[in-house]
Amino acid sequence: MTTGLSDYQIAVLQAMNIPVFQRQDAQKVTQSAEQVASPVPADKPKRTPVSKSDAQSRLASLKAAMSSEGKADKNQTTAAVSVTNSAPAKQPVGEQFSAFTDDVSNALASLKLNEKAAVWIGKELSVNQQELVLPAQPDKLTAEHKRALWQALVALSAS
Repeated sequence: MTTGLSDYQIAVLQAMNIPVFQRQDAQKVTQSAEQVASPVPADKPKRTPVSKSDAQSRLASLKAAMSSEGKADKNQTTAAVSVTNSAPAKQPVGEQFSAFTDDVSNALASLKLNEKAAVWIGKELSVNQQELVLPAQPDKLTAEHKRALWQALVALSAS
């Protein structure tokens, strides 16, 4: 492999939706090196091939471990949400997230919306011409939150 990863490692990365790229010129070098067939140095330990069933069982155990971690993360998120829900209805976004608010202002301007809209932290996502209410602090937003925010901004600009 030109990536230096075994087939098992590549399978695990792909199972986690992590793409594994290989350079085209590196593939050509590998093919030419295989044609030369250089001897393996004696000081290098030989890899024993892993059977397919062993690899599949390891992959299954990794998936199970990741899914159990995901459930634990969801439980922690639920606890964090319940703590957030006991807070006041809306809070302003802190000064440490000025880069985020600048990005939101730029997005609002590019969508021809009110770029001076206030950005708040509340219980759920809400977007209108005067304010944006986020369900969490900007650094705690998930990909789903961000996707929903963009969809709401585009829908608001279309109306």
